[in-house]
Amino acid sequence: MSGEENGESSENLSSDDDPFEIGDDLKEQLEPQTEPPQSSDHRQANQRPDLESVLNNLEGITALVREWFEQSRENKRVANEGRQLFLKHRERIVYTAAVAFLGVVIVSAFMTWQNALSGDAFTFVLGTLFGSILTFLQTMLGGSQSDE
Repeated sequence: MSGEENGESSENLSSDDDPFEIGDDLKEQLEPQTEPPQSSDHRQANQRPDLESVLNNLEGITALVREWFEQSRENKRVANEGRQLFLKHRERIVYTAAVAFLGVVIVSAFMTWQNALSGDAFTFVLGTLFGSILTFLQTMLGGSQSDE
């Protein structure tokens, strides 16, 4: 049965038929269409309406450029205000952390002075607070580099 199929397929394709040949209608579509060369007067006449339309719309183009610059300036102003608010917020966080650190140190120092807290525990509290402050500062300062 496979021999019959091979025989039929070879009969259907003749040696002149190329399965990859492009038809005449496709050849016409693929060929670049060239226009006859135009005279310089004709080219200048084609350019004049374009130039005239640009000159007629010059006010619109100017208004568009002006609007773009105003929007750009407004966007930069808003971004600057946002950055200033972010820096104020960060400053408040740092001050709050510093006050909390000092509060814990003062309370633990007072407790150690009153013999309510041992010296070893006071040293542990100071070491823990010092480590947390270093981690906090690293996070705060490292975040400022990635923001810019």
